Amino acid sequence: MLSRQHRREQLSRFIQTLTCLSLVWGVTPEVTGFVYHQRTPLPHAIVHNITSGEWATTDDYGYFKINSQIGDSIRIQHYGYGQVTLPVSNNILHINLSPDPIPMDQVNVKQSHSIQTGHKSIGPHIGVNPTLYSVPSLSMRTYGGSAGIKNITLGSGLSSHTKVVWNGIDVTSPQNGESDLSQLPSFMMERISISKKPAITFGSGSIDGAIMISSPRSSMIEAKGGSFGRRSLNGIIQLPGKIWQSHIGLGQSESRGNFPYNYNGKSGKLANNSFRQSFYAMGTKRSISPHWFASMAYLFSQQTRGVSGLVFSPSPDARRKDDIHLFELKSMWQRQNHLFSISSQFRHSDESYKNPQYAVNSRHDLAVNQLSFGWQFQPNPSVDIDQLFQIKTHTISSTDTENHAQKYIAYANTLKWQIRPNLNHESSIRYDGQDDGLTAWTWQTGFSRQGIINRISLMAGNGFRFPTFNDLYWNPGGNPDLKPETSQWVRIENQFLIREHAVSLSASIKQSTNLIQWTSSGSFWTPKNIAESQRNILTITASGPLIGLLSYSGHFTYNQSEDFLAKKPLRYTPKTMGGISFHMETSQLNGWVTGHYLGERISMYSWPKDVVLNPYFIISGGVERSFNEQTSISISCENFLDTSVMTVNGYPEPGRSFSIRIQFKPQLKRDSK
Repeated sequence: MLSRQHRREQLSRFIQTLTCLSLVWGVTPEVTGFVYHQRTPLPHAIVHNITSGEWATTDDYGYFKINSQIGDSIRIQHYGYGQVTLPVSNNILHINLSPDPIPMDQVNVKQSHSIQTGHKSIGPHIGVNPTLYSVPSLSMRTYGGSAGIKNITLGSGLSSHTKVVWNGIDVTSPQNGESDLSQLPSFMMERISISKKPAITFGSGSIDGAIMISSPRSSMIEAKGGSFGRRSLNGIIQLPGKIWQSHIGLGQSESRGNFPYNYNGKSGKLANNSFRQSFYAMGTKRSISPHWFASMAYLFSQQTRGVSGLVFSPSPDARRKDDIHLFELKSMWQRQNHLFSISSQFRHSDESYKNPQYAVNSRHDLAVNQLSFGWQFQPNPSVDIDQLFQIKTHTISSTDTENHAQKYIAYANTLKWQIRPNLNHESSIRYDGQDDGLTAWTWQTGFSRQGIINRISLMAGNGFRFPTFNDLYWNPGGNPDLKPETSQWVRIENQFLIREHAVSLSASIKQSTNLIQWTSSGSFWTPKNIAESQRNILTITASGPLIGLLSYSGHFTYNQSEDFLAKKPLRYTPKTMGGISFHMETSQLNGWVTGHYLGERISMYSWPKDVVLNPYFIISGGVERSFNEQTSISISCENFLDTSVMTVNGYPEPGRSFSIRIQFKPQLKRDSK
């Protein structure tokens, strides 16, 4: 085994090598943009930098990001639409495609205001947590400090009902149905978006939605340090080429993690909270022909952490070690009215937990293999059909569930119909079947109408979650007779512009049945399909300019929930939550301030009083100073008022913390010809 000092020396040498290579190759400036047809975003469009060979695809919102610089030639193509080639003249492009070929002078490449609210860029100077807090109705549940498991939820539902997807790869563990965000290096998170039809795209476990995370690919070196002994050193390098565009990343972060806390009038220090993470990542893309593209992405992350335990039942000697592998190989082929895709994905995790206090020594080895085939085509200019077929296997080797395997297939079909230029209809259906006999049908349908200054949509659908390995086979207590959890929902949303301000109002109703709840059977606990619930959610968002270079964005959510079994509000579901952020950007100085509010929540039903978590409001902020186009330094503060925060009962979170970050981005060295 290598010593910690040896590992640090190896990492330092590798970062130095990355720096030297970056100085040789440099980095291409990035161009972002949206691809539309009229005012409707176009997903699956292929954006190809003909000059460098780099390529990217647009997501559900028509958004893309590609390495490019002013003067490069960009080709945008989408099945059923005219192909457009244009020189890059701006760092932000808004491109409007038509079913017919478009002359160059008819392409809109000017910046314009967008009423889309599904995108958030994770600025390195801002950080992951404040960015996540800016997503409407999103909440985090953290088991302590940096060493604790971190789950996220949309709509304040169960964490097993929200998926986390990294570069198109599902991070969800088939053992418990949850995604641990602490296993993903924050350095490898650059942008997040909300999936538009998660239950159709991802199937089981996406009842409340899916968070899509994209990683950076431009060369950079970053060093960071802060409170509670936090420090990290990360690097990524882009290797440009005419045929292959590749990148390699590596990093390490660690934290002593121990911090003071206040809980029910008592104070102390949370110990055994150390955390160390090492990762490496690589990816490559190739434009095989003008219509055939291939890509590969891989991430390995390893965590070693203390497990502090509950504040009223600490575990001073418990340790956990976990690693995760994420891999995807994908190919796309586009013809005039068709887009074919095939992808192979692999997720593997190995987790071990030791607690000598209770003589616990457990290990869980899990693997997910998935093969997907996609076919999108346009039979005519107003109809778009999207088909998906998947074959997936889950396996587990565990000291607590023994060895098991699951196989299932899925088929999804989406029909998009442009009834009129300003009226669209979309309907989807999906079938999932497991080899143990469990099946589920998922559907989603709705209409959207585009006005002059607004867009209104009405959607309805359902979702489900198959029982996990823990639900079925945990020893003792697993229940192999469980049924899938199901949910029905309806949502109406109105997005509109008031002068330069983008505003969104949405209301939804969601009813869930057959929810799996663990209940005591005497000597142990066992899961049963006994719970039912309803959530009525109203969300308001707004963003726009204020004065000069100052802009704002904010959101507020009102959530009326009920657990029909307990006849009380759902556990960990606040009635109100919201956030506000202010940003100021100049050529050399950026500043930001955010506020996040989470209302009172019931953490445990009890008698004569329920266990309730107090509401809190935290303020964070920071500044970034750019010395040139390559080098910047930022200072930030989270929880400026040192507010006591607890998102899971018994696990207090750190108070006020400071951090400083230095980032270096070398410039591209490209021969001009």
